[in-house]
Amino acid sequence: MKIDEMINKKIVEMLSYCKKYLKDSESLYLYCSYNNGVAFSDFFMKYMGRILEKHEADKFLNLPTMDSVEKQKEFSTALLEMYTDLLKIAKSNNVDLPTEIKAVLDCKENSISFESIYCNKNETKGSFVTDAFAEWKKTKK
Repeated sequence: MKIDEMINKKIVEMLSYCKKYLKDSESLYLYCSYNNGVAFSDFFMKYMGRILEKHEADKFLNLPTMDSVEKQKEFSTALLEMYTDLLKIAKSNNVDLPTEIKAVLDCKENSISFESIYCNKNETKGSFVTDAFAEWKKTKK
């Protein structure tokens, strides 16, 4: 299997994991980043035209899978572990992963799209990752 196929497969796995718990969503948005030695992954969703973060899922979707901070952390940890697996695949194949991966699952159409962004890692500092995630979320509202 080619490295691009392995990367795509892992992104699909991550989105499928989200969908398993958030199946009533219209869309799922997955963000992954690796920059200056820091791995980050998070997600948000669209439900009834409204953008929701994971801590809002229980309130709007009545999901027992997201009804506590502990369960939300478990979910986030599982996503980060999957992303870390992706980083290991890339490293073992001597391939640079993009600085950012933005993936979208349209649940109604069951289609996936994603964007890979490469940045000069020496120019990004501090809260780049969380700022970039928050900025992407704002564009979807």
